[in-house]
Amino acid sequence: MAKVTCGMPDGTVKERAERSCEKFSYAPYGFNVAPLAGVLGFDGQPRDGVTGCYLLGAGYRVYNPALMRFNSADSWSPFGKGGWHTYAYVSCDPVNFFDPTGHMRRVKPLKLDVKRANRQGQLNASSSITSPVSSLKVKRLRDRDMKDLSPAAEHNYNIFVDAIEKEGLSFTEAAKKMGDPNLKITNKKLGIWQVRLDGGQRMTFRVGEGEVEISQVGGHT
Repeated sequence: MAKVTCGMPDGTVKERAERSCEKFSYAPYGFNVAPLAGVLGFDGQPRDGVTGCYLLGAGYRVYNPALMRFNSADSWSPFGKGGWHTYAYVSCDPVNFFDPTGHMRRVKPLKLDVKRANRQGQLNASSSITSPVSSLKVKRLRDRDMKDLSPAAEHNYNIFVDAIEKEGLSFTEAAKKMGDPNLKITNKKLGIWQVRLDGGQRMTFRVGEGEVEISQVGGHT
C-alpha cells in the first residue's frame, strides 16, 4: 500500500502506511537529508524531490531550507506584510511561525497538553487527541486583506482565531485573550461585532449559526 505523508503544524511529518506510522524531524529551518516517500515535508508544505526546496504559495516562491532563505524576493517586502527582509523566511523565527503562502508568516498552532487536560478531567486518559475541536468555525480573511495590519494587530488576530478553532472558546472568551479588546456589538439585528486589535486597528466580524465570519480588519471605526 502506498504511503501517504501528512504534514504537522509543529514542523514534523508523519507518514502512514496501513497501521504503521513513521515520524520525521527537521532542523529549525526545515533542513532534512532523509528522503521523503510522500510529497509533503516541513510544516506540511510541498517539497521538490530533486532540489529539496519548498514550493510555497502554490509555487509562488521557492524556499531553500539549506540556505534558510527564499530564492527570490517577496513582492510584499520591504514595506508590506512580507517584512523588512525580502528574502528572509518568517522573519528569521521558524520556531514560532510558518509560511504557507510565500508572502507572510503565520503563528504556529500550539498542541494541547493531553496529560494536563486529563488531570483537569477534560479528556479521557486513553484519548489520542492533540487539539480540541471548536463548535464554532471561523471564516478567515484572505492574506491580501491583512497586508496592512501591524505586527501586534496580526498577532492578536491569530490569538482570536486560534482561541476559537484550537481551544474551543467562544468569541467573547477569545476576545478576552487579546487583553483589552474593547469588544462591542455594532449591529444587534445582524449579529455584527467589532473588537480592537491594536491601537486604531480593529476587526469586524459577524456571528452566525455555528460560524464567526471575519469581514474586515484595519483602521476602520
